[in-house]
Amino acid sequence: MNNIRGFMLDGDYAAIEKICEPFLNRNYVTVFEVGTLYGKSAVAFDDCLASVAHSVTTLDVCEGWTGPPEELMDTLELGDEFRQQVYANRSTAEEQFDEVMSNIKDRPINFRVEKFDKWYPCPSKVPNIVFYDGSHSYQETKDFLDYWYSKLSNGDVISVDDYGVLEVGMDKKGEIDYLTKLIRPNLGLITNISYAHIENFKSLNQIAQAKSEIIKNIVPGGTMVINMDDKYYKYFVKKAKNQKIQILCFSKINKNADVLFLNQKKNKKNYIFNFKIKNKKKSFVIPKSLSNYKENILASLSIIINYFEIDNLSKNLFLGFNIPKSRGSVFHYKKRFKKLTIVDESYNSNPLSFKFALERFDSTYKEKKKKFLLLGNMLELGKYTKKLHFKI
Repeated sequence: MNNIRGFMLDGDYAAIEKICEPFLNRNYVTVFEVGTLYGKSAVAFDDCLASVAHSVTTLDVCEGWTGPPEELMDTLELGDEFRQQVYANRSTAEEQFDEVMSNIKDRPINFRVEKFDKWYPCPSKVPNIVFYDGSHSYQETKDFLDYWYSKLSNGDVISVDDYGVLEVGMDKKGEIDYLTKLIRPNLGLITNISYAHIENFKSLNQIAQAKSEIIKNIVPGGTMVINMDDKYYKYFVKKAKNQKIQILCFSKINKNADVLFLNQKKNKKNYIFNFKIKNKKKSFVIPKSLSNYKENILASLSIIINYFEIDNLSKNLFLGFNIPKSRGSVFHYKKRFKKLTIVDESYNSNPLSFKFALERFDSTYKEKKKKFLLLGNMLELGKYTKKLHFKI
C-alpha cells in the first residue's frame, strides 16, 4: 500500500482495521466510501476484510487535487514537511482517475465518479460500513449523516475520517447516552451548563446529569475536556476520574487550568491573545470577529493540544475562520443617505446565548447612535420561561 499516494498514516490504517474487526465473523460485508482521492483507504478496507467475502464501493468527484494554495500555507506557517506532502499529492482530474483505476485493479472495489451533494446515492444493497473520507464542510457532513443514519441496521457503522467532529444535542435524559454509545468518541467536550432545553428538566442539576452521560461513553484512554469556570466542573471531573479517562480543563481565570487565557492586546485589525498552555506561553492572532469568543477558543485549543504538539501550532491558526451564518453575521445596508448595520443572531436563542449576543453587540458598537433590538421568544424553558425573559 505504500506505493499508493495519499495522506493515510499508520494510525489511519489501524483505525480501519478497528472498524473492520466486528465484521470479520459475517458471511458477507459491503463497504461504501465517499471521497477516496487515489483509492488508498478503499484498498485498506479490502485488505482488512480479506478473510471474509466483501465488496467495496468508493465514490469521488475525481476533479483532481491541488490542496491548500500557497498563500494559505504561508498564512498558517505550515512547514516544509507538510508542503512536500501537498506537492507530492497534487494531480489533474485525468491523473487522479487513472491512479484510482490502477490501484483498485483486480480488487473487489467498484469506483464511481459522482458529485458530492446531500443526496448521496444509496447502493442497491445497503452497506454495513459507510466511510466518509477526507475534509468536508459542516453542512456536507450533517447532510451525509442525516441521509445514512436511518438506513443502516443495528451493528453497522458510519465512520468519519480523519477527524470527525459531531455535536450531540439533547432535550431530555438519555439522549446523549444513546447517541454517544453509537459514536464512541475518543474525546468529549462539555462547554457549560445553562437553561437551554430546561423545559423537560426540573433543575440545572438534572441538565448537568444528562450532559454528563457522554463521559461514560468515551473510549478507554480517551479524553474529556471540561470548562473549569463552569459551576459543575468538579462534578464532571469526578465522573471522568471514575471512568479513568484523561482530563483537560480550560479557564479564563483559574491558574491551574491546562489552557488558561492570560490577556489580549490590539494589533492593527486583529488581536493578539496570550495563553498559558500546559505551562508554556503561546500567542495567537485572533480576528476581530472572534475576539468575544474566548471560551470557544479555549475549548478549541484544549482539543487541538490533545492531538498536536503545542510548539507546532501556528500563531495564525485562527485566521481565516468565518463565523457561521446567523451567529453574529454582519450586513451593511445603504439606501440614499441612510446607513444601517444589521447583526444577525437568529440561529438560536437561549438565555446564555442571548446574554452573550447582547454583551457582544454592546461592546462592539459603542458609538452614541440609535440601536434597536428585534427580539423573538426563547423556547423550551418550561416553568422558567417568564422569569428568564424578564431577566434578559
